[in-house]
Amino acid sequence: MSAVSSAYSNALGAGSQALEIARVFCILFMSYVHLHFFDAGHASPEAFLVMEAVIADILGRSSVPLLSVASGFLMVRFFARRDYKSAVSQRFRTLIIPMMIWNALAMILFMDFRDAAPLDLVNGLLAVTEPPAQLHLAFLRDLMALTCLTPLFIYGARRRPVVTALIVAAVYLAQPKIWIVLRTQILFFYVVGVYLAVHADRIRFPTRWEKTGVYAVAGAVTLVQIAALFEPRIGELIGGALYDNAVRRPVIALAMWCFCVDIAPTAAGRRIHLAGKNMFLFFLAHGLIFHAVGAAYARTPDVLHGQLIYTLAWLATPVAALIGLNLVLTVRGRIFPPEQA
Repeated sequence: MSAVSSAYSNALGAGSQALEIARVFCILFMSYVHLHFFDAGHASPEAFLVMEAVIADILGRSSVPLLSVASGFLMVRFFARRDYKSAVSQRFRTLIIPMMIWNALAMILFMDFRDAAPLDLVNGLLAVTEPPAQLHLAFLRDLMALTCLTPLFIYGARRRPVVTALIVAAVYLAQPKIWIVLRTQILFFYVVGVYLAVHADRIRFPTRWEKTGVYAVAGAVTLVQIAALFEPRIGELIGGALYDNAVRRPVIALAMWCFCVDIAPTAAGRRIHLAGKNMFLFFLAHGLIFHAVGAAYARTPDVLHGQLIYTLAWLATPVAALIGLNLVLTVRGRIFPPEQA
């Protein structure tokens, strides 16, 4: 692959900490989407529904576009430093092997192999035509497929930018069932990241007023989403895939990026950046962790199943799981230093 432009290198250097912070937020909020192990009947109807709408439906589901953009943006540099075979084989080791291991764990724990067809087993591990045993790990499968196509996307962004953009946008909005990727949303935003990298000389960080405008629009989108919980007519207006794909997710993802840029130079941003060193392991493990937490919570006394405690437990579980994982790995690192591990 050809060398990256100086504009791309400068943008990557200036935004590296914001990218790491975005990764932390995206994976953490995304994990709330998969927190289904509690009985929602215990939740406070108003408080829980609003929190779920904001944290899971707004921030969590909009994290996938932002992570996809970041992945596409970074993969341009990844391919610039390696030949195609090395790039693909390295990504296979870092994406598909972990995905298979964690899917296999879930299958061993929860799958009834007696009634499983051969294709079910293949999909459970590799997500060839359907989501795998752990649904969120399909993201890694799609990233692997897009990795293989990255040189084509780079060529399209450089040589046929309009045609490539129109084709990818049409696939995203039409959402046909294709086996190249299981979710066309990831394809679209990954290619957006590639475009930003290839045309880095034409992009810049948003100004303070531009970020204020983005926050205002994102706030309006959030308020509309909350209002839809209590007004069915609003829910009908925004319930389609077109609004979700063309408005809600792109707007919220952009607002999340602006926020990451804002806090990157602050002390809080630096602490979040340091806390993110184990985010990939948290991404892999959170499904099984949440299942264990849910099973344990179900066995607690009824007095702990009230509306307030339930809602607080839902809110705290991902954060507590991430903190606990970091603590365990920190202690392990001190007992068994890297040279001894």
